[in-house]
Order: sequence, then C-alpha cells, then structure tokens
Amino acid sequence: MNIHLSYQTDEGRVLYGVTEPSQSYEDVLIAACTMWQRHMPQDDYIVDRYLALEETSNDGTRMVRISQSLFARLVQEAPPRRLELRLQIETRGNNFSGLFLAGNSPIDTNNHGRHPSGESTTSSSINSQNRDTVHGGYRNPAYESGLSAYSAGRYHDACVLFQTAIDYFRERGNLRQEAECLIHLGTLYRHSKDYPNARMYLSNAREIYENIGGGCLEQQLQCDRQLAQVNERAGDYRTALHAYERIRATACEKGFRKQEAWCAYSLGRLHNEIRLYDNALEHLNQATEIAQSLQNLEIEAFAAEESGRSEELRKNMSQAREHYERARIQFFAMGRGRRTADEDRVKAKLARLPPGRGTIYRFLIGPFTRRSTTST
Repeated sequence: MNIHLSYQTDEGRVLYGVTEPSQSYEDVLIAACTMWQRHMPQDDYIVDRYLALEETSNDGTRMVRISQSLFARLVQEAPPRRLELRLQIETRGNNFSGLFLAGNSPIDTNNHGRHPSGESTTSSSINSQNRDTVHGGYRNPAYESGLSAYSAGRYHDACVLFQTAIDYFRERGNLRQEAECLIHLGTLYRHSKDYPNARMYLSNAREIYENIGGGCLEQQLQCDRQLAQVNERAGDYRTALHAYERIRATACEKGFRKQEAWCAYSLGRLHNEIRLYDNALEHLNQATEIAQSLQNLEIEAFAAEESGRSEELRKNMSQAREHYERARIQFFAMGRGRRTADEDRVKAKLARLPPGRGTIYRFLIGPFTRRSTTST
C-alpha cells in the first residue's frame, strides 16, 4: 500500500505525490517536505508542519491533524488500495519572496530572514583585507562595499558589488579574492533557491582553490561544506548528512578545528530540519565547545541561535529565549553594531516568543570583544 500525499501551495494549487509505505510518521513527513520543499515558505516563517486527514461531516469537509499513534493505526487499518494524507504548513505571516527573479536577475529587496549562508564569511574577508584586497597601494571599493552590504542584509546590493569585484580581482590575477567573491555569490544564490547557480559559483571557487595548491585544503573543505548546504536546502538531507560527516572527519584529521566546528554546527542545523532536536543540540554543543577553545565568537553566536531554534521547536520557550538572547549579544559584540542582518534576525525570533518571566542570563559581555571572528 502506497501513501498518497497532497499539499496546497499559497497560490491555491494542489500538488500530489506518492511515497512508499512506512510505519514512521516522521519518515512520511520528511518525504512530503522533501518532495515539495521548493514550493514551501521560507523556513523562518514556518511555525509547524504536520500530516492531516480529510474529514467529512454535515458541516462540510475539513483537514484534521493526525497524531503519530493515529497515523500508525491508519497505516494498519487503511484499505489495501491507499492511504491519503495532506501536508499542512502553518506560517507566521507573509512569505519571503526570492532574492532573484527568473533569469537570475536581482530584484531590489533586502531580506531579514535566515542568513544566506547560515553563517558569515564576511569577518574573514574583513580580517584579510590588508593582505588580499590591496593592489597597487589602494583597496577595491566594490569588494569592501559588498562586505558591508552583506553584513547589513542588503543582499541585492551585495550581489551586484561582488560581481563587480570578481572582474577586478580576475583582471589582476588575485585568485584567492576572486574565489572568496564566488563563495559569497554562491551563498546568495542558494538563499534564493537557485541551486544550479549556487552550485556553479561554489564549484568554481573550489576549483580555484584546488588549482592554487595544497595550501588551500581548508578552503576546499569550506567550499565542500557550502555545497553540502546546497543539498540540505534543496531537501537532499541524506547526501548533505554524509557530506558533513565526511568533511568533519577530514577536518579533524588535518587539524582544521574551525572547519570541524562549522561542520558540527551544520549537523546541528540539519538535525533540526529533520526534527531530531536532541541530536541537533548535541552537535551544537560540540560546535560551541570547539568555538570557545578557538575563541571564535562567530561560531558561538550561530550555534546559540540554532540552539534557540531547537528549543523553540521543542516548545521550551524559556531556554529558546536564553539562547536567542545570547546570540543577539554575541552578534552585537562581534560586529560592534554593524552586523544588523544577524541582529535583526535574532531580534525577530525573540519577538515572536511568548513574554518571558524575568530570565537571568548568566554570561558576560566583556570578553566577547577579544574573541576571534576569523574565516569560516
């Protein structure tokens, strides 16, 4: 017996699909979300996802949420021909429109939802400007303006500026900075769900690092991890999971602790996506521990934010608030108020939580300004 699924988009179009029989509610829910991932709202707008059953009464037809126990009973008792279920998505309000229109043309919009990369590479760029972006005694203004726009969440502006910077660095043979701009563009296109272009830019960046030589192995792993995130955002969780685990093992073997921490963070985020919150928090705690040993505040901030998401999804609102508040303070301390996209995103998550009851946050602000925010 196959399980027949349907999903109604925001435009009112009903999509249909079929998944293999399963006794697991979670497996079927993940299969449905994977099937229609590109038609669903942005993750930050989603409150809940669940399976529902059509119920007909004298008052008409309505969709009724089913529990895991009811699902198991339905699978056992359904007629031999099929079981029909509907994927239901509850959202907070308006859906985020993509960063680019068809044809890959940027539109004039700024986004304060999820960060394009799930992490920032701008701090690494800022710290390396003196070495890499100066040519002939002057800086490249397009690149620096692109970094500022990226940090502020002006992703349309950032895209245009990084394209301009690529031409500049390519003409001067600055391969490392060209590759870094390509990574930025890859994350922006991934955020807009233009996965083919995201893969193209990230793969081109990786090829540049590979051609430079063995001294860029860590940067190659960074590109591999960003490519794995494309698979994750596209709903191919299995491929992304194996990639993160492989990259993390290599990073650990080669002593690239920073990449190891980012992989732990990525694994935590992925386990949140598949609703395995205990596993997610375990990976995020590992990311935090490594980040603290490296004094890398950026990884700590993103891990704190994602830990807040884990707790919010588990309905542990007080713990979620504490994690989000920690992330907000860390983002502010790290960027000294210039990382407005990260701060605004976390503030929005705090605002949607129920009012707290005087939570006392047991962490200090002072040491944050001494933490490293070097490359991802």
